[in-house]
Amino acid sequence: MITVDDDRENAAVAVAVLGWEYFQRAYSGDARVLGQSIVLNGHSFTIIGVAPKNFAGIDAGAPSLWVPLGEASDLGYDPRMVRSRYASWLSVVGRLAPNATLEQARASVQAALLAASDAGAEAPPTGLGPGGGMPSASEVRVQIGGPGGRGGQAGPPPPRRVSLTKVEGAGNAARPGRGAGRRSLPVSLWFLAVTGTVLLIACANVANLLLVRAANRSHEIAVRLSLGATRQRLAQQLLTESLLLAALGGAAAIGVALAGAALLPRVLPLPPMPEVVDRRALLFTAAVAALTTLAFGLAPAWRATRQHLYSVLGAAGRTHAGRSLGRDALVVVQLGASLALLVAAGLFVRSLRNVKAVDTGFAADRLILASADVRGARFTREQALEYWTRVLARVKTLPGVRSASLGAAMPFEMNITFRVDIPSVPSPDGSPRPTSADFVGPEFFATAGIPVVQGRSFNADDRENGTPVTIVNQTFARRYLHGVNPLSACVNDGPGDHGSNCSQIVGVVADAHYGDVTRDPEPFMYRPIAQRPAEMPPLTMMYVRTTGEPVAVTGQLRRELQSLDPRVAFATVRPMTLMIEPQLVPWRIGTFIFTLFGVIGALLAAVGLYGVVSFVVAQRTREFGVRLALGAQTGDVFRLVLSHGARLVGAGLIAGAVVAALSTRLFVTLMFGVSPLDPIVYVAMAVLLTLIALAASYVPALRATRVDPIEALRSE
Repeated sequence: MITVDDDRENAAVAVAVLGWEYFQRAYSGDARVLGQSIVLNGHSFTIIGVAPKNFAGIDAGAPSLWVPLGEASDLGYDPRMVRSRYASWLSVVGRLAPNATLEQARASVQAALLAASDAGAEAPPTGLGPGGGMPSASEVRVQIGGPGGRGGQAGPPPPRRVSLTKVEGAGNAARPGRGAGRRSLPVSLWFLAVTGTVLLIACANVANLLLVRAANRSHEIAVRLSLGATRQRLAQQLLTESLLLAALGGAAAIGVALAGAALLPRVLPLPPMPEVVDRRALLFTAAVAALTTLAFGLAPAWRATRQHLYSVLGAAGRTHAGRSLGRDALVVVQLGASLALLVAAGLFVRSLRNVKAVDTGFAADRLILASADVRGARFTREQALEYWTRVLARVKTLPGVRSASLGAAMPFEMNITFRVDIPSVPSPDGSPRPTSADFVGPEFFATAGIPVVQGRSFNADDRENGTPVTIVNQTFARRYLHGVNPLSACVNDGPGDHGSNCSQIVGVVADAHYGDVTRDPEPFMYRPIAQRPAEMPPLTMMYVRTTGEPVAVTGQLRRELQSLDPRVAFATVRPMTLMIEPQLVPWRIGTFIFTLFGVIGALLAAVGLYGVVSFVVAQRTREFGVRLALGAQTGDVFRLVLSHGARLVGAGLIAGAVVAALSTRLFVTLMFGVSPLDPIVYVAMAVLLTLIALAASYVPALRATRVDPIEALRSE
């Protein structure tokens, strides 16, 4: 693996570690690849290792390979983004020492940072490098796993504090939303919670069936006991039968797990998953089967062997209508757990709908974003600018292209951050204000679909040596200008600017989301791409507005990007809708998980209710026959049976509503535009479960109305 000696600039040997999937795909898993070379951006790297299977580091998606950070400059990254100790786009990942606590680690890191000298540290470049911004505050985020930096100001920051956060493992289902700073539960815990709930429903169902079976065999068991069989021997027999059921269920579970593991990655954006059926999975399945057998098979066995022999044998085989509070309670548990799952599913469905309805500020339907690997092509700054100028001119002539423009920031992936001063409206404490930014070309706002609400957009007159100008969004004007006419103000966006190079605000545009769509828009400003400071990396991408479906243009657009210069080996062309899609991942996962298992739980609960009501009807057959013989109407019998199921459903709904109200608080940060106690969801799911449950009670109730009084009395 990569060592400290490998992680140096101008190292004697540049090394790389392959990802497992890339190792299998590109080298067919041939171990002889070790020691061979791989060329990245024209530089040769020696392959020294292969990462373990399913290893993805701290991110959900595994990269093709890893290289030392010291080689970043050889890959085209600005060296200052690596050398500067103020470039907080980097995260420190560590592992706690044995018996060390998080508080001890925080204190040690804090002391190390305070002891470090800033003398001679290289100042960071203006703006943003690959993946994050300059520090915006006095915080250095050291990850005990987990990504995330903070954006911010250039220049030495004030004394720092340390924030240690844990790697969640197995992938988080969401980033912090409006509740910034709070993390949702990892996906693995979601699966564990919902599968545990469904397991509870299934076990309660089986326990009820075992209770019914024991009741039907009560006369047989009483005869055995009267003939000398011990209660222990009979209990062992009943437990053995339960264990056989559990073993069959466990074997079936392995088959379902294999099919589910193959299907899940196709329907959900989950991180790489290890082999499902291994020794640990088999042991876990066996342990769960044994525990559920003891927990839910012991009670029926104990109840069956603790009956009064005289009352059972004296009944001479007649059925009786003895009610069981235990059976009813198990049905209530099933219905309550099912309602909790269905409510969670309903909340996620509404949240997903609300997130989809968020106005991103972009007219995304026919918008394409394209980028090319000019960094890997080893272009100089001037060559990169010339390349994009030529590409822009050619793309505008393509069939199906309505307009095209250039930008620097990548929405939802990479942002640019500045600290700005507004001389006419200084901040209350005199400190610079944080704002995100982008450098864009003429026609950008028309191409991206961002309306200009005041002033003008950029044009060809906004050249490199022209008057510095800027355009701000509505949030910038509202938060920083405090009612002042935005077109009368100017913005200093660079260190040392105090009016000599103040950028005049020439327009105000509608807010657009460049990051998390669930958060309120942040202050944002746009500068002409021709006026981008020379010290900033020339990161550039193209926005293309099509006249028809983007898919009709993407292939031709990619060919144009690659054919213009043979050194450009890679080009990425993506519809804006595809870039917005990752924003929906947490709610898609939650909706899928809770809907799938909620439906399974509801069906299991319906089966359990059907079994209990059917057993009650069978036990009360003589009673119904007598009632009908004495003049009762079939409707009376039907309502009598249905009311029993309705009472169970009512109790289950009450219990389920309480459980749902408590459990949904675990993922309250993922509720977007909906309350965890949303009455519409609760009522809708309660009505749905009621209909399913009453449908399960309908068939036994109908069967009770068809009892022949003569046959019922004769059978007794």
